[in-house]
Amino acid sequence: DQGVKNLNIALDNTEILTSLTSNLINFEKEELYSNVLYVSECNLNEYINDYLKEFIQYAIKKNIHIEVHNTSNPHMTVLIDKNKIDSILRNIISNAIKYTEENGMISILISNDSRYWTIQISDTGIVPGAGVNNKRKEISQKSLGAKVISIGVPTVVHASTIASDTI
Repeated sequence: DQGVKNLNIALDNTEILTSLTSNLINFEKEELYSNVLYVSECNLNEYINDYLKEFIQYAIKKNIHIEVHNTSNPHMTVLIDKNKIDSILRNIISNAIKYTEENGMISILISNDSRYWTIQISDTGIVPGAGVNNKRKEISQKSLGAKVISIGVPTVVHASTIASDTI
């Protein structure tokens, strides 16, 4: 029974890696040869929830809880280039799962204002200061003996910036 579950996880991850490889090749082609966006309209909430299904088994295996909060209209439609957004989300979410320890949490917030929509992803992964595979001490209440507030490196790209770059 456990072997079948592990095999299914491996098959799912193989599909994810194949898709990621294709997206990376497509990104390289697009960056080298074209600034064309392939924009389509979609319901952002449905898109995110459907997209997360790819990562559920991986998260369950590490006992990581993924929660989605939507402060925007649940029926909000947006114009996106799904291939580009897929590649960005796959990178961020797979890294969040990879670097979050067992029993951790990944939180996704979908929001909007009158001009922009936002997908904010946070996790309980790498402790600030510790980095990936380096020998520095973490910056935490445990190591410093005082409360610590930190922020990761935000990745922000406005659709208007992408659109104006293609014109």
